[in-house]
Amino acid sequence: MTARARMLAAGAGCLAAATVVYVVAVRTFTGQAVENVAMDGHPEDKWWRVRPVADRMGIVASLLVAAGVVAVVTWAWRRGSWQRALAVAASIATSAALAEALKLWVLTRPGLVAVGERAYLAPNTFPSGHTAAVVAVALAAVALAPPARRLPVALAGGAYAALVELVLLGGEAHRPADAVGAALVSTAVGLGAIALVTSWACGPDAPESPEPGALTGQAGRTGPLVSTAGTPGRVALAVEAPGADRRDGRGRPDRSAIAVLAAAGTLAVLALVVAAWVVALAVADGPLTTLDVDAARVLGGVMVAVVSLASALGFAWLIRDVRLPT
Repeated sequence: MTARARMLAAGAGCLAAATVVYVVAVRTFTGQAVENVAMDGHPEDKWWRVRPVADRMGIVASLLVAAGVVAVVTWAWRRGSWQRALAVAASIATSAALAEALKLWVLTRPGLVAVGERAYLAPNTFPSGHTAAVVAVALAAVALAPPARRLPVALAGGAYAALVELVLLGGEAHRPADAVGAALVSTAVGLGAIALVTSWACGPDAPESPEPGALTGQAGRTGPLVSTAGTPGRVALAVEAPGADRRDGRGRPDRSAIAVLAAAGTLAVLALVVAAWVVALAVADGPLTTLDVDAARVLGGVMVAVVSLASALGFAWLIRDVRLPT
């Protein structure tokens, strides 16, 4: 499987997983009940008043997102050129804009659960634009990092994204599924952007992944980006051994990437379904208690953190052979 095919397949899988999250969390009674508990938090006598702490947490989340955008765009400019910085900014803006468009104009939230006077629980909040932006920042940092350093950058970026998302949850600005869905959408956009950039860099007639040794004369190694014949200004996509188009001893494509992606996607969906079911058991009977609210919030926070780290690490693994053109 070529690098571009691997990224596009994974991106489609992320969009499919985001669809599953939306259906389970927003289009079912149980999903809405659990999500409302996690977002509404502890009941207050005067719930309609804006909580100062929640207001401040929303401001903190916005500042963290803005700082991340400025930092990663500046890094792209210093490591490459203004074109690279512009591409990074466009990728982040696309992720955030797509999330906002889905939330405001495409997706709806049916009134399956009575919210009473808490009218703020009725509008659709899936997916989160803040989360889409912060995950896009983390993925951009991973892509800009040298291949040998992408794992630690992915860990740091995933932790940064999880922090911002937990601040949003703590400020009761979003439900847990909003962050999970946005992370998946942003990952799909990031993978599509990398696939587009590498496709443009290679040109229509250039091979995507050179055979081992074709650029250096040594088996199992590839050289730096080189110009492709007949395509001035274009470069061939350089990959590190083993190549992006992996083959076994009999010349057949290695299907390990497909198997790993399928297993990871299946486990992620199962984890989300089981988590929603466990919390639903805690809140299904009788009035909500402090423990119920804490359980819903803790489990929602765990899911958000896990998905954020998984998005960054999975992205780093999927582009492990890719060197971006300068």
